[in-house]
Amino acid sequence: MTEAERDPIFILDGPGSMAALRRWLTLIRDQRYPELPDDKLDELRLIATELAANAIEHAAGPRVVRVVSCSHGNVIVVQVDDASGGLAPCRGRSRLPADRGRGLTMVAGMAEWGVCYHPDGKTVWAAADVTGRPCGCLSAAS
Repeated sequence: MTEAERDPIFILDGPGSMAALRRWLTLIRDQRYPELPDDKLDELRLIATELAANAIEHAAGPRVVRVVSCSHGNVIVVQVDDASGGLAPCRGRSRLPADRGRGLTMVAGMAEWGVCYHPDGKTVWAAADVTGRPCGCLSAAS
């Protein structure tokens, strides 16, 4: 596998890395998914920044963002790894002030999402249908 074929990753260093994450997602779109319309790119940016913000605010590092797609290119999955395996994300609830804690609710409106636990922590993922062409991969991701 060549370097270009590997799943791209982005290291989250803290809240200041969010603008860089949005720029990185634009580069990923331009390099790997050039047919992806701007509105779908905006959705992926929102999904990725919400999952990344949760990892920064609630979980221990290291934190890594990955973008992968199904073999048909119809589903793009954003994965955010962190080192806090015991902390389960909860939709609509937050230990933060009352005007916070809506990120996963927004993500759920645009994508299927879930959590996979592993010995080094967890991966929170969101799989979005970006083409509207059913291929069965979205149901397989969840």
